[in-house]
Amino acid sequence: MEEVATAAEVSVATVYRYFVTKENLVLHDPLEDELTSAIIKEIRTGLDIPAALEHVLEHLPTTSAKEAERDARTRIRLANEVPAIAGAAHIRARARAEQLIDALPAAQRDDRLHARVHALAALATLEAAADHWHDAKVPVTLRDVSLAAIRSLRSAGMD
Repeated sequence: MEEVATAAEVSVATVYRYFVTKENLVLHDPLEDELTSAIIKEIRTGLDIPAALEHVLEHLPTTSAKEAERDARTRIRLANEVPAIAGAAHIRARARAEQLIDALPAAQRDDRLHARVHALAALATLEAAADHWHDAKVPVTLRDVSLAAIRSLRSAGMD
């Protein structure tokens, strides 16, 4: 944290204020909040969570997809190798799921179990896609692997 603070020319306390833990610093993806906001916007138009994810991924600019991949392999590797980072990733995914659930219309949100299953299944699908992309090092983008995974989930009736 000290090295990050020095490089950013801020205090260590400032780094901790934004990231809270070292694990969150490692997992930080500068596009994550932007993508979550876009997904929430699509949910609020009436799409279910998997459909909203698919729509956002389909419309993700190629430059954004490439930016997202720049450090993604390192984050994925660390989340798979370091238990503390894996735990932090799990906590972050559950928090994202709650954000997506809260964006659902009241009628869908009221069936909390159904909403939670759909949100967590969609996020687990993205995690599986990321692991596949990382491990296989296939010559396609993370965006394309993620789209294929979400479409697979949707074809299985999870929408």
